[in-house]
Parts: sequence; structure tokens; C-alpha cells
Amino acid sequence: KTEYDSWSEIGNDGWSWDQLTPSFKAVSNYTSITDNTTFPNADTPANANSQQQNYLGTDGPIHASYNSYATDLQQPYVLTMNAMGISTNSAPQSGNATGIYNSPTAVDRATGKRSYAASFYTKNMNNTNFVLLTRAQATKIEFSPDKKDGNVVATGVTFSVDGSSYTVKANKEIILSAGVFQSPQLLELSGIGNSTILQQFGINPLVDLPGVGENMQDHAMSTQMWQVNPGVVTWDQLRINRTFALAASQQYNTTHDGVLASTINAVTFTSFQKTAENETVYQNMLTTLDQWINSTTLTSLQKKQYDIQKRWMNEGSVPGMEIVMIPSGGLTRTRPANETSYITVAAVLQHPFSRGSVHINSSDPLVLPAVDPKYLTSPFDTAALVQGVQFVNRLLATEPLASLITTRIDPATNFTTAAHFEGFTALTRLSVSAHTNPPPSKSSFICSLIAREPWSIPLSRLSNDRSQVTAQWPWQPLFSAPLSGH
Repeated sequence: KTEYDSWSEIGNDGWSWDQLTPSFKAVSNYTSITDNTTFPNADTPANANSQQQNYLGTDGPIHASYNSYATDLQQPYVLTMNAMGISTNSAPQSGNATGIYNSPTAVDRATGKRSYAASFYTKNMNNTNFVLLTRAQATKIEFSPDKKDGNVVATGVTFSVDGSSYTVKANKEIILSAGVFQSPQLLELSGIGNSTILQQFGINPLVDLPGVGENMQDHAMSTQMWQVNPGVVTWDQLRINRTFALAASQQYNTTHDGVLASTINAVTFTSFQKTAENETVYQNMLTTLDQWINSTTLTSLQKKQYDIQKRWMNEGSVPGMEIVMIPSGGLTRTRPANETSYITVAAVLQHPFSRGSVHINSSDPLVLPAVDPKYLTSPFDTAALVQGVQFVNRLLATEPLASLITTRIDPATNFTTAAHFEGFTALTRLSVSAHTNPPPSKSSFICSLIAREPWSIPLSRLSNDRSQVTAQWPWQPLFSAPLSGH
């Protein structure tokens, strides 16, 4: 809730939590939690469902449901997190994501299939007012030579299909939604952006807007893997146990549930203060942050962002660290061994202070843009991620989970100090992009079209004439936004 309210705070009227909740409800299709899917130390299913249904609908296109299958790791993992002082959260979609919780996933439990864009397409493909053109790539936004209220106005889009170029005109509006990387690329190809960059590639600047492609943020993460004791059932059974895998396949084909219909669901959000080894370490991290900010040249947007992010930390109102448990191996640099099962746990920064960029590499729209994420360029981000990694190690050494662990595999057991783990995070910090294709799907950045506000255009200006503007996203909400899952 606090994150969305901060969108509104910096000038995006209409985009607060309360104002967005009706949209969350309209697009979601919530399946109630049951006794069999409730985490330890959670509220009763009746109370949890009552709270969740204030924010999630029941007839939208995107399903929000719970795994019907749990590995042998799930319950002891949750109880161990509780023992570390992190409570079970029964209603994370209420706007408060702090704690460990059973994350709703975008799976239609009637079919066992994911609920995503292709599902929407197949449901509406025969509608006369819905056309999807495949193999097409937008190459340029066309602008009118005349301005409206001093702003350039988008009037059409040029795109290519199988080598041929076409231009379509808009009667009503144009919505720019080309993703984190292609959206700023398309703006710059169209003459909207930093004039120095545009002129470098022979593009005539229509609006000199240096903020386009800047302010990129991504969830730097570091993932570790432990071997579990023989007999502990994890998703690895699908890899090492043919009988288990065949039974799982038969169950999925028959009833559309079981392990093959399950996804990552044990999600924890907590504060930097909670994951820090002690209060002295945390205070040193804050001092390092202040020193770095004071020595860094900031845009007006960055100053606003950093002030709010620091306020979040002081108030403890927004979690800074996510801990994700995956009940299997194969997600780190070390290849899983035969006949062996694992637990993988990732520490993920939620609101980094590091800022990257995305800019054109060429005037050719088919050439990919240059992406510089600048992971962990803020020393605070590095320190926070290292503390998150060390917290995970303390977690895995705590009962009741510790009794299921054989040894740590990645990194090796001789990694024991903060310096060791800092080196480990430096090696693994790009893993956030390794888990998505194209990478990384969780990034965010700013695109804007108003030169008089070089870092943003308020989302409130997205009116009936949306062809005038594109949106800026000052922060990315936590992974636990109402319709997000792992």
C-alpha cells in the first residue's frame, strides 16, 4: 500500500492504493485458501479469505489461487522463519506484505494451467474488436507537426512485418507498452529523449527529454543451494525418481493438480534491519548510504525517491528484502547431482538505490538497445544483499529446518565471512536476469514525454487523450502486488 501511495505522493494523482484497488479486483479471480493450503501460524481460512476478498475479485481474467501440493520442506521452512522472528502473514494482498506467506499464484485450478496473456487471447480470439498481429514490431511512433497545449501529439505507429513496413493512424489513442527495454528504445527512435544520444545516431530530436531510459531499477539477487537429507521429498523427485514423476504426470492429466500444478509460493518480505546481523551493522549500512548519497549527483527524481526510500526504512513501513524458497536444485551455478535433493533460497533486494539505464544502440529499430543495469553500484545495495545472504545462512542453520539439511553446496562451505559473501554476491548478482527471457522481467524505469519535467510525467495525465503521453514508474511495487506471483 505504501509504495502505491508514494506514486501518488510524487504527483501521480489517481494512482494511490485505494484508487487502484478497484482495478485489482476487476482483473482477478480469487480461489479461497483452505485448511490444507494454509501456512503454519496463519489466521483461519475464513478470516484470511475475508481480508483477501477486499482486494481480490472473483470473476476477473487472472486467477489467484493456492498450491494444493506441498513438499517436505514447506512446513519446517515456515516454522523456522517464525523462529527467526518473522511472522506468518495471512493477508498479503491487503497492502501489507511484511512476513512470510503462502503466495497466491496465477494458476487456474480447474485446468492446472497458468493464467496469462495467451489465456486471454484464446478466450477472446474470435471477438471482432480484438486483433493480434503476430511477427510485427513497432519501429517508430509518428507525431503530428502541430502541438496541443504545447505538447507533441502522437498520431500513429510505424511497424514492420516480415520485412515490410506499415504505418497506422490512431483515431483515439496510442498506448506505449513495449516493456522495460523496448519502450525507451521506441521513444528514442521516435525523437523523444536525450538529444545528445539521439543526434549521435542521426535522429532528429522532437523533445529533448534526458530522463527517457534512465532510472532503471532491478531486483539484484543472490541464490544459494543446500543439499537435503535422503528421503526429504522436494521437486527434485521429478528429476531423480521415475515412479514419482510418472505418478505426478498421471495425476496432473487426470485431476489437473499435484506437484506439476504447483509453483514457488513460500515468500518472505522483511526489513533490512531484520536481516542485518545486528543493530551496529545496520546503523553502519545507513551511514554508508548517507555518505554515498551526499557524494552523488542526483536528479530531482532521484532525490525524491531516495528521501522516500529512506523514510520507508526509518518507519519500517515497506520491506526492503525478499527471501524466496525454491524446493529444488538447479537454480545456481552448481549442477544438481543424481539421486540428490536440494533446497534453494534467494535473497532479493526490493528497492535498490542503484540506478541503471536503457538507450538505443543504433538507429535500426531491430538492433537491441544497450542495457546497463548497474547492479549494486550503491554500496548500500551491496551491504544489504550480503546481509540478506548471511541471514539465509542463519535461517538454514535454525531448527526445525536445520535437521533436514546435509550441507551447503553453493557457495562452498568455506565461505563464512562477510568478505566471502560479498565476493559471492558479486559473482551471482546477474542471476536476476538469468531466470527470465528476455531478462529481466521485473525491472522498472522511467519514460516521459514532457521536456519541462525532464524526469517524469504524472500518470494522472493519462486521460482520454493518452496519445499525448507515456507513463513513468518511479518505483516498482513489491513482488507481492495483488496480481503478482513467482
